[in-house]
Amino acid sequence: MHRPRLLPCLLFLIVALTGVLAEPAHAYRLSSRDLRNLGYFGTYRGVLEGNVGTWNGFRYNETFVRGPVVESIGMPSRTVVTGPGGRNGFFLTRVSASGNLRRATIRYTYSGTSFNPQYGETMYGSGQKTVQFVRRGYSRIRYEITTNDVFEERSIFDDSLFTYRRFDGSYAR
Repeated sequence: MHRPRLLPCLLFLIVALTGVLAEPAHAYRLSSRDLRNLGYFGTYRGVLEGNVGTWNGFRYNETFVRGPVVESIGMPSRTVVTGPGGRNGFFLTRVSASGNLRRATIRYTYSGTSFNPQYGETMYGSGQKTVQFVRRGYSRIRYEITTNDVFEERSIFDDSLFTYRRFDGSYAR
């Protein structure tokens, strides 16, 4: 007697249609023009929270920071930013951008040297910032981003860590 094999055929049909209707999940290298054309450039408002640590000679004074923040995407590929101590400047450079229509990731690095008057030493900045985008909706498109920001300020003489910040944030536009 012949038994119908409806269930395997139905499962195959569902998997095939899902594969045809789904968008590709490939991440491509994106230029500034690509980021602008895909709609990722703009101003995002959200909440940033994390720790800022400052060396006082004996230990780190950690301060928890949480508050509203504005993130602008579309800045030049290299800009000067204030260090975690708030007294000197370093470079923030866009290293890479990758993604597609639905998701994108931009990676930045901190670099450079600057004199810190609080400690009387020249410091170098290092760290990275990652911004991840998700595009939601079709007729009413909404962008959501999350950030992870780690920045350290160290002495160029003995590599001692003087100030740092570790932030996470979420934004929407």
